[in-house]
Amino acid sequence: MRRSALWPLLVAALAACAPAAPSAPPRPPATEAPGARPVAPTPLERGTLFAAPAGSGEACSEAEPCALETAVRRLAPGDVLFLRGGVYARRDTLYVRAAGDAEHPIVIESYPGERAVLEGEFRSPARIRDHHRYYYGIRLTEASRYVQLRRLEVRYMGDSGIGVFGDHDLVEGCEAHHNVLSGILVYGGPWREDDPDYATPYRHGFNVVRDNLAHDNSDVELASRGGNADGIAVSSGRLNQIVHNEVWGNSDDGIDTWRSNDAYVAYNVAHRNGLARGDGNGIKAGGNLSETATNGLRTRVEHNLAYQNRARGFDFNAGKDVVFRFNTAWANGGPGFTGGADTLMEHNLARDNAEPARTGGPARHNSWQTAGTPAFVSTDPGAPGFLQPRPGPFAGMGAYAGEKAPPHHLFILGDSTVHNPESRGSGWGDVLGEFLLEPERALNRARSGASSKSYKDNNRYRSWQRTLEEMDHLARPGDYLLIQFGHNDESHRPELHTDPGRGGSFYRELKVYVDEARRRGMVPVLVTPLERFYKERRTHGAYPDTVRALAADEGALLLDLNAKSYAAFAGYPDSDAIVARFGYKDHTHTNHAGARLVAGWLKALACRSPDLALCAQFR
Repeated sequence: MRRSALWPLLVAALAACAPAAPSAPPRPPATEAPGARPVAPTPLERGTLFAAPAGSGEACSEAEPCALETAVRRLAPGDVLFLRGGVYARRDTLYVRAAGDAEHPIVIESYPGERAVLEGEFRSPARIRDHHRYYYGIRLTEASRYVQLRRLEVRYMGDSGIGVFGDHDLVEGCEAHHNVLSGILVYGGPWREDDPDYATPYRHGFNVVRDNLAHDNSDVELASRGGNADGIAVSSGRLNQIVHNEVWGNSDDGIDTWRSNDAYVAYNVAHRNGLARGDGNGIKAGGNLSETATNGLRTRVEHNLAYQNRARGFDFNAGKDVVFRFNTAWANGGPGFTGGADTLMEHNLARDNAEPARTGGPARHNSWQTAGTPAFVSTDPGAPGFLQPRPGPFAGMGAYAGEKAPPHHLFILGDSTVHNPESRGSGWGDVLGEFLLEPERALNRARSGASSKSYKDNNRYRSWQRTLEEMDHLARPGDYLLIQFGHNDESHRPELHTDPGRGGSFYRELKVYVDEARRRGMVPVLVTPLERFYKERRTHGAYPDTVRALAADEGALLLDLNAKSYAAFAGYPDSDAIVARFGYKDHTHTNHAGARLVAGWLKALACRSPDLALCAQFR
């Protein structure tokens, strides 16, 4: 099997233990290359528990290691469990129910310089056909929090090799191969059994799967005939990250985010996937067959390589608001890229696929929209420069292009639809941090009851003065100021009311925020007001158009939340259904679930804007 150029480095690391629009201007090289990276071991002195294949007793010390199950039962926050090298024979699932916290995670890892192997009984096709039973190698349960699986090998299991069912868990530097179902499975809650409309909010997420190898996982011998074994599968859940992995030879897809929400898939290599009836795509970005479903949304796929897969390189698979950016598809049996009406494709590179792309939505600065044929430095997976474009019009496209954006703060101004202090509800700014790579960088300074005028003029709260002081102290060039007003500007109360239109006071008040942001080197982002919860009824008059006009006049970034929400609400049977999903009978304020849906729209709008750095702040 031909592997990426990073494979020799990774083998060495594991062995020591036993990564028609015109073309855009060229961009600087990416700061990271796709593929799994070597993972350094945790220092031995941090070990608190020790297990061995032949371990026994209760000491679980380095001198007297215990059995694996004994050590797992004793895990507590801050523990580091080292598994001595060798084969741990498994005939059932090893469940991990322990929970750490952000400051004291739990680590389960191969002993430094050794390789722990969890091995099931399904090594041969005959064994699978005649004696198959479903069990994982190791499963982090719904109760798990902040558990880290590092530098383990898991193989020949009857189900997925590794299952992640909790929150804030990490799978890093592992190898999952020759399992009967997926190598690594991430699951965040039910989507089919309990909810045929795919509308139940997912309970679990925020997991990270990075720097792993997942290969040769296959259910060809089962009745599914290859259709259920991915290298890495995110079958549900929210805000999970799949980064810097290499996946190959799996019977279904390399990476599949299925009905999950806000998955971030970046810097992966997916090749030679697809056996028997398996789909055979390199990377598949969600699935959502209903216009009103709230799952299967906003997968973001960037800086990945997909090559020599049996079917497509990159497939949106009916996912909604998918983004494909800076990816390379080469020599796949189907199109390099496929998308739907709301799939955004930009700066992607495709060559030698059955066809370059099938685009249903916005596409810009992609290789198939540029004259000529891309030329690579090398098409040998083991050679330097593999699938890197030669200098020329294609140098700013594909997995190796695009400068990695630095982290930025997002200051947020607005009213109670942005920040709702009531315990029963939330505004979209209250939960936007959940969608960021660094959640603490969302600084919500909105105030309930504020208009664009009163936010500045109300001396009782000094909201704007305090925000200005905070920006002077904390903001750096390139940070963002998100501005959404309008609901209370419509009020007849003189301390709140402003007039819409280019000549009106609403326009002038908003411009103050734009000017103050730019004076500090920040990027102003104008957000049109969230529509009220009615079906096909506009309630804000000329105020959204005023925001749009100011954005056009000032060349400011516009996130048209009003248009997005109006279009989304039109898909519901009536206004009562919108209220039931999003919030309260006042038709204005969101509950917690509704706020998350709206924050997800803001992420999607940001990633469809021309500001790549803003999109890069999101998971």
